Amino acid sequence: MYLWKRVDNEKKGITKNRIETVAEVVHSGPYKRLYATFPLLRFDADKEIKKLTQLIAEPRQSKEFKSKNFVYKDTNKNIPQSVIDKLR
Repeated sequence: MYLWKRVDNEKKGITKNRIETVAEVVHSGPYKRLYATFPLLRFDADKEIKKLTQLIAEPRQSKEFKSKNFVYKDTNKNIPQSVIDKLR
């Protein structure tokens, strides 16, 4: 969801930093619906923003941010690795 939002913002020419984009994703309806499908604690947007921002920035997660794991929202075309590296 984060990468899709970053791609959408770039297409529209909107420049937001990582934290602003994460906050927008966390406050979105689809994120909240997905969160509700897991038996977790009550939804706390501030904690989720912090956790997701740290997860994206964590160097150990680089192995997961590969082109084969991400496709553009409306197609089955993989997001190129250069775009993922740039937007992450």
